[in-house]
Amino acid sequence: MAQRPMLTAGPVPALIREIAIPASVGFFFNTLFNAVDTWWGGQISTHALAALSLSFPVFFIIIAVGRAYLQISAFLLYAYVVLSASMHKGILR
Repeated sequence: MAQRPMLTAGPVPALIREIAIPASVGFFFNTLFNAVDTWWGGQISTHALAALSLSFPVFFIIIAVGRAYLQISAFLLYAYVVLSASMHKGILR
């Protein structure tokens, strides 16, 4: 199993590169996907291009709601685990 890097220790520039390079590659391919999708939609018709333009904000709203649900779920699960462990150890009464 690969060793995961510790993001709380080590030189900051190296840690930023470890995070920024994969994120930048992901953003690049997302932009490339949108550009190719727009080009092909434009080849079909102006109505297809309009449909792409109208569905783009709806798609990102769905993504945002999904990510918010994921964040809330992760926080609630974390809080449950921490509070359960604290109650079992007698830290919280």
